[in-house]
Amino acid sequence: MQKRGLFLLFSAFIALACVISIPTKAQEYVGVLPELMKPEVAQELQLDEQQLEGIKTLIRSRIGAAVGLSAKLREAPVSQHDALMAEFSAESESMGYALLNAEQQQKLAKYRVEWMGLLALDEPEIAKALNLADWQKELVAEARSKVRASRRDANADRIRAEAERSIRKEISDSQFAAWQLLAGQIEESTVGAPTPPERTSPAPAVAEIVNNAAPAGRDSTPQDNSEIPVEDVQLTLNFEATPWPEVIGWLADQADLSVQSDVMPPGTFKYRDKSRTYSVTETLDLMNGRLLNAGYTLFRQGRMLRCIDFEAEQKIIGEVLKELADRVDEQGLAERGKFEPVKFLFTLERLDPEEVKKEIEQLLSIQGSVVSLPAAGQLLVTDMAGNVRTIADYIKRAEDPSSSRGSSIQTLPLKSITAEEVLAVARPLLGLEEGENVSDELSLSTNTFGTTIYARGSAEKIQNLRDLVLQMDKPMEESETTAPIELPYIDRHRVVGIDMTLAYEVVSQLLAGGAPDNKLAQDETAKQLVLFARRDDHAMVKETLDKLAGDSFGFEVIQLTRLDTQMAIAAVKKFLGLADDATADSGAPVIDGDLLARQVWVKGSDAQVKQIRELIEKLEENAQNTNVLGEKFRVVQLSGRAASSAIEQAQRCGSKLTETRVISVSLNPVKRWKVV
Repeated sequence: MQKRGLFLLFSAFIALACVISIPTKAQEYVGVLPELMKPEVAQELQLDEQQLEGIKTLIRSRIGAAVGLSAKLREAPVSQHDALMAEFSAESESMGYALLNAEQQQKLAKYRVEWMGLLALDEPEIAKALNLADWQKELVAEARSKVRASRRDANADRIRAEAERSIRKEISDSQFAAWQLLAGQIEESTVGAPTPPERTSPAPAVAEIVNNAAPAGRDSTPQDNSEIPVEDVQLTLNFEATPWPEVIGWLADQADLSVQSDVMPPGTFKYRDKSRTYSVTETLDLMNGRLLNAGYTLFRQGRMLRCIDFEAEQKIIGEVLKELADRVDEQGLAERGKFEPVKFLFTLERLDPEEVKKEIEQLLSIQGSVVSLPAAGQLLVTDMAGNVRTIADYIKRAEDPSSSRGSSIQTLPLKSITAEEVLAVARPLLGLEEGENVSDELSLSTNTFGTTIYARGSAEKIQNLRDLVLQMDKPMEESETTAPIELPYIDRHRVVGIDMTLAYEVVSQLLAGGAPDNKLAQDETAKQLVLFARRDDHAMVKETLDKLAGDSFGFEVIQLTRLDTQMAIAAVKKFLGLADDATADSGAPVIDGDLLARQVWVKGSDAQVKQIRELIEKLEENAQNTNVLGEKFRVVQLSGRAASSAIEQAQRCGSKLTETRVISVSLNPVKRWKVV
């Protein structure tokens, strides 16, 4: 059996992980254990739910542990693969038996022999119980190897049946009865002890490696390179119309490789160059350069040499390469031929795997593929080694900016965060002092609106800044906030009732612990503060200035019933010490009125308006008996003849007329006296 360990692991893992009820493909790793999951087998062995769950868990863990086995298979010679897999399978079955009681173990042992059929004779214990001769053991081993090698073929069941029939022909009836006894098919043997039959078939031929048969047109001098590492083998090429099967066989012999392919390209190969020698990799490149025109390629899989017909299997060739291509490290990638398919796992330190994947897909061949692993920050690329090396150069260049970028200015645009917010976090990481943007290794600058950062200097520092921007410049998730992200804006705030300098100092202190991009200035002419900030900061400043002004401003109309409008205004200004030219900017209340409607208008803070209203209300209460200026008075409103008569009567009574004014109301003259 010449299959690679990694190929077997892949097949078994897919078979058991996806359909755990298919035991034939997992036999090499967990043996008979998947059979226990079948309802009829579980019922026959009387397995309870706890045992079934334990067996299922064991199967999964053993498939996971098979990763370690694949590493051993890769390092071990092909001749040891069967023994390593048999040991692993036996260990899996032993762990499964430990979950059963003694009676269940006996039943399972019989079921296992029956399930394996006559291929069970390849196991030492069964062979000893059946008393197999050495030649029978060799025949059974050969039959089982054929079954293993063909288990993925469409004819696997037919090949297995033929193998069992060939084994049955070579064992006696007594040996077959002994097998039936072990399988539980019979309770006792009636043909005596198992005895091997006399051998009538010829001994199997032993294959020999012949190195002195050279294809036509090639030097006949044999070369024994079996003890030389593949990378050190040097070959002289001298082919003249040599059929491809002979050429491939010669290359396999010289490189100590085993040809594992049912596909052989048609035609011949012609190439002569005795002036130099070629490594195995260079030889493969030369041959593949010719074969690709016909749709074929040669490649190595471990110590095997394979040939693939791309044109015959275009729809599935990509999946075939994923299974057959070796996963290589950097050294292995460098040693592979340009047209040899390989798998290479790239680990990204700075780049986003999803973004890099989009660009890499443009570099792949038709058969190539790339798988993104974002959680691990990795990319798995499967393609021809030449393409993978090109991709490796691209990733290295993108990951290490120092290899491609000099001291040119780098532009870092921002979408969801301001430049100052980024720099506040970045400065300690870049070796900059707080508030500084320049050092010996780096110079930073921002645009006016804080939406772009410009950087020049050390490539490493710039890349660190770029990485930080990628992490910070992300929109907040809806689960994190219910409000959209706000950008700062400019607005003006009027300063009323307090000194401009005091207002600026107070607001500056309030904003000191806020966003680092807040900006504050003062306009002395308009008595305003100009603020560049976000909405919440603007609201806080407005509220603060209102409190510093005493209270919020309001406007009120006070209706007079007894007092004269001008008299009321004059009284308020006199008692409160207000200037006649007072304005809202001074912080003092503004008073005016409507003489005809007998109204007083007041604009000021709530406290000021309340004070004036209370004052006017008291004056109104005492208007009948007390002069606003401290004298007793009565107001008599008369018109026409009644007014003249009233004056005469007042004078005869000794009353003194102190003031007389005439105003016009609805075209009728009104005389108003203040009488004491």
